[in-house]
Amino acid sequence: MSPKTRRREIPTSEGWYHLETAIERAPIIDATLDVGFNIDSLETILREVAINTTLNDENISVLPPQVQPFLREKNVRGDLAVRISGFIDIDDPLEGPLQIDSSLTRASIGEDKARLDIPSLGAHGTMESSVLTFKTINGTMLGGTFEGDFEMLLKAF
Repeated sequence: MSPKTRRREIPTSEGWYHLETAIERAPIIDATLDVGFNIDSLETILREVAINTTLNDENISVLPPQVQPFLREKNVRGDLAVRISGFIDIDDPLEGPLQIDSSLTRASIGEDKARLDIPSLGAHGTMESSVLTFKTINGTMLGGTFEGDFEMLLKAF
C-alpha cells in the first residue's frame, strides 16, 4: 500500500480511544466514523469520516461553520457526499493535514433565472495550514464537462 492509501494507525497507549460508529438521522444526515482521539490532548486521527446529506436550508447547518456561509450565499443545493481522513489538533483545528474526497450530484447553484444545474461534480483535495485546496475538480453541466481547481483560506471561528 502506498503512504497515501495506508490506513493511519490509532495509538493504543494510555489516553487514546477508538470510535467506530454509524449515525443515521434521515433526512438530515448519514455519517460513518472511524476515529481515534486522545482524551488528554484532544488530538484526533480520522481514519475515515463519511458524511452524506442533501443540501438545503436545514441540512447546511450540520456542516462545518467555515463552509456554511459559502453554501448559503451561493444557494448551493444537491446531494453531497464527503469522505475525510487525516489529523486534527484541537489547538489548531485548521492545520490538518486532511485528505478530502467529495461529490455533489443532482445539484444547482445560484438564484432564479441565473440558477445553474450541475448534474455531477467531484473534487479531491486537502486541508493543511488553514488552506483548503482542491487540485482536481471535474463535473458536468451545460451539456458538457469541465475541470478545474480551487483554493480558499479558512479562518477559525
